[in-house]
Amino acid sequence: MNDILFGNNNQTMMKKMAHKSFAANKKRNMVTVIAIILTTVLVTSVFGIGISYMKSVSKQAVMQRGTKAQILLVNPTEHNLLWLNRNPSVEKIGLERQIATAKNDQAHKANGIFLRWADNDQWKEMTMPAMGDAHGEYPQEKDEIFMPGWLLADMGIEHPEIGMEIRMTCRYGGTTIDHPALSDFQEQTFRLSGWYQDYSGNYQMGNAICYISEEYWKGSAATEDNTRCAASLLFSDDETAAAEYQEILRGMEMADNSELNLLIYSGSKGNEWRLTAVILLIMI
Repeated sequence: MNDILFGNNNQTMMKKMAHKSFAANKKRNMVTVIAIILTTVLVTSVFGIGISYMKSVSKQAVMQRGTKAQILLVNPTEHNLLWLNRNPSVEKIGLERQIATAKNDQAHKANGIFLRWADNDQWKEMTMPAMGDAHGEYPQEKDEIFMPGWLLADMGIEHPEIGMEIRMTCRYGGTTIDHPALSDFQEQTFRLSGWYQDYSGNYQMGNAICYISEEYWKGSAATEDNTRCAASLLFSDDETAAAEYQEILRGMEMADNSELNLLIYSGSKGNEWRLTAVILLIMI
């Protein structure tokens, strides 16, 4: 019966009909909800896998080139370092120097053994991120040394320990054709401060890079004038590095024996994103 003042009151009836409708379609509604949840989880997982893959590819590229730096300046001058320090795009500048070479009759796979010094930025920001498993600390004392694990194994040391003695025959200088020997070969005894796994081109070519302390360098015949130095430049991303490489070539005056090297492929970051997008599309 219609109520003239208040009209029809169908609210109760509508609630009953809605409840019956939902109950009748409960199974279908549950399937829909579960499908939405699963789709959300799948999409999130796929994007997570894609991002992880991209990071893995980037990490492998860093390990293969042996440094996180994107540009390397060989034999920089003081003017070059000042010029680069004023460049806001350069996030870090690391310095390293070839101090000595070594030979060991027990190391049969090593084509060359080089003793290298690295400053703090070079070591922490550029060299260590490019290493595999690393144990120990950077050398602080004159007789400490940090070595690649494959060289230790080549010398018959399968289970290295921190502090163990390492005997090698070394001479200062003689690291390149342009940097002749500064002393004769002499046997030296080191204490192992650590070791690392090397996956870079140095390992592929049989070149063992060992790290020594600043005290070892300062107490040797090697100086800033008679050894090879390199400045590693770190940028926020590869695109910036590639663009700045061209700017440095155009704007910075370099010495005759200096050399500027781009260590990455131009647009490599974009290629990684494109490859990741393709993988995501395939997985979806």
